[in-house]
Amino acid sequence: MRVLVTADTVGGVWTYTRELVAGLARHGVQVTLISFGEIPTPRQSLWMEGVRGLDYRPTAFRLEWMQGAQPDVEHSLRFLEAVIREVSPDLLHFNQYCYGSVEADIPRVVVAHSDV
Repeated sequence: MRVLVTADTVGGVWTYTRELVAGLARHGVQVTLISFGEIPTPRQSLWMEGVRGLDYRPTAFRLEWMQGAQPDVEHSLRFLEAVIREVSPDLLHFNQYCYGSVEADIPRVVVAHSDV
């Protein structure tokens, strides 16, 4: 199984994502992880070492709740759709509201962490 997961590197969503992705990988799931907000620090991404089957794609697209984010949200949506076409995941797991309506005929989970 292949799952595409989005993450927010700015707050607690990153901790949630770390635990989710590591758990999925331990069960043999291939994960493509795309992060938004800021490029994570080396300390933030240290946990990825040794995670089998992880395809990580960091971006610096602003998050939907950030000031002036609309152009980045539109660009990141196109980027996300291109990655979905490329990796053909079986499931989408979004940690941002704005991606819930992405154009893809794939089951999806949109997690509501908070609404800043």
